[in-house]
Amino acid sequence: AYVIGFSAFKTVEGLKGWVSQIPAGNILRWDRSSDIPIATDPLYGKEATEDFVRFCEEKGIQLEFVPRP
Repeated sequence: AYVIGFSAFKTVEGLKGWVSQIPAGNILRWDRSSDIPIATDPLYGKEATEDFVRFCEEKGIQLEFVPRP
C-alpha cells in the first residue's frame, strides 16, 4: 500500500489517480526512509520507478525522493 497523509492506495493506478488531482507545479516528496523494498511491490525496481517519475512529469508534478538516512 502507498500512504499519503490519511489516504492509502493499494495499487499504483490508485496512487496515480490521486497524483492526477494535484495541480501542476506542485512538488510531491517521497520519503523512502520507511520503505522496505519488497520485490512484489509494483514500484520496486528501476523501470517501474522511472515510469512513475515520467507519469508525474507528464502531469507537471515534480517528484522528489527523500534520501534514506
